[in-house]
Amino acid sequence: MTSIVNLWNSRERALTTLQEEYPEVLDVMNDLFLFVGECGNSLFKVDSAFGRVTAITVAKSRNLALGCYSLTLDSLAQESGALVRLLIETLEILKYFRLDPKRAMEATERELPKAGEIARLIGSEHKSLRGYLNDHASHFSLKQQAIRHLLDFRSSETTVVLRMQQSFLLPVVMENLYVLYSIVALIGIEATGCVLAAECEEKVEFATRMEYLRNHGTAVFEEAISRIPK
Repeated sequence: MTSIVNLWNSRERALTTLQEEYPEVLDVMNDLFLFVGECGNSLFKVDSAFGRVTAITVAKSRNLALGCYSLTLDSLAQESGALVRLLIETLEILKYFRLDPKRAMEATERELPKAGEIARLIGSEHKSLRGYLNDHASHFSLKQQAIRHLLDFRSSETTVVLRMQQSFLLPVVMENLYVLYSIVALIGIEATGCVLAAECEEKVEFATRMEYLRNHGTAVFEEAISRIPK
């Protein structure tokens, strides 16, 4: 008889622990996702190629970030690497449009430049991160950094157990959520920049809110991480 496996054990434990002991972490994550969504909706109301294209890019960014959030709660942050790679691309595309809004019209008439070319044109600071994700997360790899979470070394290097299901580890999940928050905050900052460039009605409000979210979210995560039992 096949035994029943709870596929969502890690997610359930993560949500229970966060809701009971660190609800402020869930609150700031939710607030940031709400903000990014509002930026996208505001841009979509702008009657221009720039407004429409940046709104669509923001919506795609939010979906990718939500996928990363979901996988992190499942203790599968390593497997979310391919999504993180795309998330970084959307961040760079938003900056590409913000720096020259005329590029939005060009993007509707022909294909966007390759990701590497966009990164070069905007002077991206994420080259090393993209390289790491390509090597260890975006593609299947048997390198140690890519598979170590699948192996449980017991008393020695010669005693190894395969981890078929990833276990919930609060310090790991919290650190990964903090990294994700930081990346989504960069998306929010670029989305806000697009709102400013598009002269949206809410531009001053959004700029103020984004600054608060970045500072408050950082403080919340750092305080929460300091309370995790060693």
